[in-house]
Amino acid sequence: MNQRFILDWLYQNGPATRPQISRAVGLSQPTVFATLANLEDVGLVRTRGQSEESNGRPALIYEVDPGAGTIAAVDVGRDWLRVMVSDLVGTILARAEVRNTARSSKSLVGMVKEAIASASGEAGIEYTAITHTIIASPGVYQEQDSRVIYAAQLPEWQRPRLYEELRDTLGMPVTIENDVNLAALGEHGEGAGRGVNPFVYLHIGTGIGIGIVIDGKVYTGATGAAGEIGFLPFAGPEPLTDTVDREHGILEAAFAADSVVEYARRLGLEGATTAVKVFELARKGVAPAKKAVQRQTEILAALLTSISAFLDPELIVVGGGIGQNLDLLGVGLADRLNQLSPLRPRIVASVLGVDVAVRGAVTRGVAVAREAIFAERMARIPGA
Repeated sequence: MNQRFILDWLYQNGPATRPQISRAVGLSQPTVFATLANLEDVGLVRTRGQSEESNGRPALIYEVDPGAGTIAAVDVGRDWLRVMVSDLVGTILARAEVRNTARSSKSLVGMVKEAIASASGEAGIEYTAITHTIIASPGVYQEQDSRVIYAAQLPEWQRPRLYEELRDTLGMPVTIENDVNLAALGEHGEGAGRGVNPFVYLHIGTGIGIGIVIDGKVYTGATGAAGEIGFLPFAGPEPLTDTVDREHGILEAAFAADSVVEYARRLGLEGATTAVKVFELARKGVAPAKKAVQRQTEILAALLTSISAFLDPELIVVGGGIGQNLDLLGVGLADRLNQLSPLRPRIVASVLGVDVAVRGAVTRGVAVAREAIFAERMARIPGA
């Protein structure tokens, strides 16, 4: 207990001398001395010079050894793979971004490994030095079936035994978590949601979803599907189809990136094959593109009103490939919200941009790796 207590204190507070740690944690100096010696023996802490105490005597400074473990965080999106390699303190050592060209789960797993290897090489570390990988994935991971569900955007990604394929191919422990939940964690730790409780992260891109943060923790629900709002019933302006899309969800089919392109084409817009292009043309004043964006604004207003009524968050952070265009979507949004409801949380754009999910994955991956590495190293201490 002392070893874990002191190690956690050093993670949170940074380098300190033995007397400083003793005063801060309320343990005797001999206890702190013995505990730090054990942690140093197994490579979890190290010394970094000396500091003079108030009595003028030099004292060793102890800090967490950031090289005790290295994690890889991977955001697996339909169009891009984003990877960050981090040490156990959370320092980003390298970043890689590659376009997702995979057409099967096997090829996608291979691309994940290549992207991690590229990032680790950029960081100047061996691939085998990475101790844990965390995957930010659309959908919900089901441990009992070792598969991801509600991830129709990725070919074959929902098939059984996906976890084993990732673990065996990567050659290391793997954790799979929902990308939007991890984005909410990232926004809470480093972005617009820092210190805000409760708040909601709304992702609008190739898929849609929300991450719900209450008391600093992401709420996932009974089965992990909390926030899968793509399956909400939708009766908004000019639905694109009367067919219920059970695989993607009704709201996702009407509101995500592909629907922006489809609606713009119906309005006669030419040359726009992506939602990014539609928004680009809307900014230039092209009428069909502006109308397609206005449709998104009307749906967004209804969705924000629904989120406010159910959860009453202090803040809603909007991100994702479409969500990061909140400046354009916000034209007329306030008026529409006033028409729909008196409820009014603050609504802001994500400050982490496209890296929001992978930054959240780093935060989560560091926590998971610290737990695993602590348990493994403590097993080396007799009687621990």
